Amino acid sequence: MATKDEIGGATQTGQAQQVCAEKTALLNAYEEAVAVVSEALTSLRSAMGVLSRDEYDRAYLRTEELRVIARQKHEALMAHAITHRC
Repeated sequence: MATKDEIGGATQTGQAQQVCAEKTALLNAYEEAVAVVSEALTSLRSAMGVLSRDEYDRAYLRTEELRVIARQKHEALMAHAITHRC
């Protein structure tokens, strides 16, 4: 499995390594979005059978919105990597 530094876009410049700052920022944003989705899923699972159907449905829809945001962050990261070649 690749490490965060490997994914972050390290490139060789002579003997020194330089990391693409924009790719690192995009990776951090994606990582944070995934963590938020994970927390929402944990809360959603805990709410099963506790919340009313309407409350659960609202929580589910919010979780789906967060998942879409995380997917968009991932797409931005991949687009940058392809465009910037890092």
